[in-house]
Amino acid sequence: MLIKEIGITEGQISTIKANMFNNKHDKFSDRPILINPYLNDSITTQAISAGVEMPDYALWPRVKKQQTNTWCSAATVETVLNYVGLNSGTIPTQSKIMDDWKKYWNVTYPDLPLMRNYIRDKVDAKCSTYIVFQYAGNRTDFNQALAWDVLNYQPMIILMSNKNGTSSWPYKTSGHFCLVNGYLSGIDKYFIGDPFYFDGYVSGAPKNSRGDQGEHNRTWAELNFVITEKFGNSKQTVLF
Repeated sequence: MLIKEIGITEGQISTIKANMFNNKHDKFSDRPILINPYLNDSITTQAISAGVEMPDYALWPRVKKQQTNTWCSAATVETVLNYVGLNSGTIPTQSKIMDDWKKYWNVTYPDLPLMRNYIRDKVDAKCSTYIVFQYAGNRTDFNQALAWDVLNYQPMIILMSNKNGTSSWPYKTSGHFCLVNGYLSGIDKYFIGDPFYFDGYVSGAPKNSRGDQGEHNRTWAELNFVITEKFGNSKQTVLF
């Protein structure tokens, strides 16, 4: 896998990830998963996507609705922290998270490295470590990162845009944080956790079997398109 992160070498990242691979966390049982509903034998069958063996389940965090139409970064962080657990204290509110961007980094909205640093500072020490990963449009590399995340119960974070409101995404946006929680092989789509995909922002956003909103599925072409629009060709980047 080709991994690029400022300040950390590929070898260091490989060592970090290898040491953590399938390191069972004492809170894993508290992290809901969604068994792939499109496989006949979802307990024993694993899907192959772009040459990568994918888990037969997806992570299923309860997606937090963003409290304003610009607070997707805070809602995404809140969702992740609720799912993976804190090292101490209580989970910050979305208002607190937005204040922290300004207070500590003098920005209104974060980028992926800043979000990585914020989460690293707060997640349980036994949890996996987020890394900025440039998959550069390569689906195999993307799926390797996603498979690792799902196996380690850590939602992938993406930053995307859909400025022209194309059919690749349910709505128009110039920049948006959300989650990729797994891959559903039976329909060849990726399972998205989206803090904007709620009543009040998107009309008709459906509810899942738990009665929650904030979920939709995207094809590889759709998902890669909106990430590419944000970062450019050969520079597509995620947080995994």
